[in-house]
This record gives sequence, C-alpha cells and structure tokens, in this order.
Amino acid sequence: MSGWQYVLAALEAQRYSIQVIHEHDPCCFHGYGRHDRIIRYNQWVQGQAQGHFETTPTVGNVHEVNLRDKTIIGMLLDKFRMQDGILTQTDFKTIPFNTLYEYAA
Repeated sequence: MSGWQYVLAALEAQRYSIQVIHEHDPCCFHGYGRHDRIIRYNQWVQGQAQGHFETTPTVGNVHEVNLRDKTIIGMLLDKFRMQDGILTQTDFKTIPFNTLYEYAA
C-alpha cells in the first residue's frame, strides 16, 4: 500500500484521518486476511505523522458507505466537537465495529 496521502492527512499535530474499509469488500481494500498488514501499515503511517491516522476495517461485504461507517465518523466528529478540536489515542482505540483486533489471534 502506498500511504503518503495518509501521512499528509495526519502530518501535523491535531490533524486526524480515518480510513474505513470493509472486511469483505468485493471491489478494493478489503480487510479480511490483512489485519496484521493493516496494523503494521497504521504504525508506519503514524510513525511519519504528528497527528493521528487509523485504518478501521468493519463488517461489510459491499463497496458502499453503510450505517456502521456513518456511526464511526459521527462518533469521532462528535468527540472532536465536544473536546474542542482534540482527539486522543483513547478515542481511536474505542472506535465501534472495528474488526482489526476482533479477529486477531
């Protein structure tokens, strides 16, 4: 995965970027079988940026925005608004529907 665009999205402190993908997306960027790779990728991007970047795979098998995606985005926007434009590591660790660690053995 080339990821410089994600580094740029979270390059500076207090800049945040989340990439929501689906476990079984038939089109592109599915999460199934790639969790270890996604975790390493998140760590690499985070190592280049001062803000925060996260890829979050969720349950899904079509290539379209679903209710889970909207919930994740809405939760982070709400926290951003309520916390005066600041998100924390904890905010990203509590993303709902994140299958990244759910399937890790």
